[in-house]
Amino acid sequence: MALTYDLIRSFGYSTSIGDHTAGGAATVLSSGSRSGKGAVRITSGNELRFGLKTSGSTKYIAFAIKPDFIFNGLGTIMKLKQGGTEHTHMRINSGGQLNFIKNDNNGLGQTPPIVTAGQWVHVQMRFLVAFGGGQIEIRVNGSSASVHNASGLTFTGSAVDEITLNSAGGMTIDFCDFVVTKDDWPGDFTVGYYKPNGAGNSTQWTPSAGSNFQTVDEASKDTSDYNATSTVGNKDTFALENVTTPSVIKCVAPIMLADKQDAGAATINAVIRHSGTDYDQTAAAPPFGSQSYLQPDYLETNPGTAAAWVDTDVNAIELGYKRAS
Repeated sequence: MALTYDLIRSFGYSTSIGDHTAGGAATVLSSGSRSGKGAVRITSGNELRFGLKTSGSTKYIAFAIKPDFIFNGLGTIMKLKQGGTEHTHMRINSGGQLNFIKNDNNGLGQTPPIVTAGQWVHVQMRFLVAFGGGQIEIRVNGSSASVHNASGLTFTGSAVDEITLNSAGGMTIDFCDFVVTKDDWPGDFTVGYYKPNGAGNSTQWTPSAGSNFQTVDEASKDTSDYNATSTVGNKDTFALENVTTPSVIKCVAPIMLADKQDAGAATINAVIRHSGTDYDQTAAAPPFGSQSYLQPDYLETNPGTAAAWVDTDVNAIELGYKRAS
């Protein structure tokens, strides 16, 4: 079935991406994830906070973690919240089990030992918020079999709208391949960041230096050079790094780093160019004077074919942006 994505992150570019902020020390790793792409490293006592695209009672959460060691106690690695109030948090026990605790400190059970120091493990979680009918179900490393399934749980509140990734107990934890959906298990897949590597069909914005693609080809966040326009309808498109073939493509999620520099309305939308046609995506309003990442679209299908993505199509598209208003 088609999935409705609330969040997709590879972390290969920034720990500040519009809808999430660092609550302490978090370091972007341009490589080192399960696929060799980006990851994020969170040191003990710190967290990353994510607002979700939609608020809902059921969330399917997938991520991979690699702790540098297993704390001889209880180390929190994730919190699920509504309006800033915690529903539950996930911890790593000293034996490598994942343990779940409600905000009233009552335990909700634990998995068998699944986490090993220095090794990646992929975790999927189904979390249902309900009073007397709540549920936490866990799957690991791509298996469809549950290693933990607690039902009939009581939670106050009605939804999840915020997730934090955490580290505690002296652990340093690497996270990658972070995905949240609202309607089904996302599965075990990797998330990669593929940056521009050449000019595309349109080069209508004005670069601060060099050529248009050279101002947006960084491996991580860089605001020292940029492209700018005052003309509605102007667009830039770019060639991108290729995905490995063969690959199964689940979703394409364009990311834009943008701001506006004057009063008045201004919006920008991503553009996907396929087989000679440009397809405008959802317009978003950048903030004034402070560049922020915008990611309004998660595309399961190719807009040029209305069919699921294939790797050769992804490698052939151009990706860019247009001033919409």
